[in-house]
Amino acid sequence: MNYDYTWGDNDSDIQVMVKEYGLKPAQPIMCSTPESGNCMSIFQSGSKHYLWNPIEGAVWEIVTSMDLVDIITEIGKPRFGSLKITPIRQMSTYG
Repeated sequence: MNYDYTWGDNDSDIQVMVKEYGLKPAQPIMCSTPESGNCMSIFQSGSKHYLWNPIEGAVWEIVTSMDLVDIITEIGKPRFGSLKITPIRQMSTYG
């Protein structure tokens, strides 16, 4: 993960995007590897956790109440295991 380019400052790609979703600054937690065939990232904004798919340009809030270790465990399961997610609506156009 190229931290500075993607997450590092207020003008980085993800920080601009989360503002357009009405979220607080994002802190990266984990992202998938290219070898996984997946492009999802998990980040924290405020006290909530989110999934981001940069290819789809979509963000989902993880609404299941569990700690971060359990969230990461569930994400590794088919269809995100028992995690419940809800799409977040973009407030303005990204880019």
